[in-house]
Amino acid sequence: LLKRARAAVKRAIPVNEELIAENTTSISKCISAMLDIEDISIDVESLLNNGQTPREILAGSLKDARFMDLSGCHVEQVLYYISCGAPVFALSGANDAVLLTGYDQNSVTVYDPMVPGNSAVSFADADELFSENGNVFLTYLK
Repeated sequence: LLKRARAAVKRAIPVNEELIAENTTSISKCISAMLDIEDISIDVESLLNNGQTPREILAGSLKDARFMDLSGCHVEQVLYYISCGAPVFALSGANDAVLLTGYDQNSVTVYDPMVPGNSAVSFADADELFSENGNVFLTYLK
């Protein structure tokens, strides 16, 4: 069950940018970053090239966590998982993804692996971006 309570502010979950540099797509970079947080190192790019989906890779790799497909939710509905310490994978384009890694009262912290650093995006702008791309959100719980 989704808990309604969450912290008012959650600092961004750190992403090891050096580790994911070998991946070429934002989708493979985001999946690799999520797995790295859980000390899982696999060749995500090869798995994607062999036809596996982000859902399949995360669900099959996160052995000590419960994979969660939150597709169809709105941004504010996935903040609980960030408050639990898990980044949220979000499709931001047909072949692009970002990680939601933190938030405050007005915005969500977005890590785009193709652009250095994090950016704060208002909830309204984030909802618009992700709804245009199907509101596809993937994460996990420990």
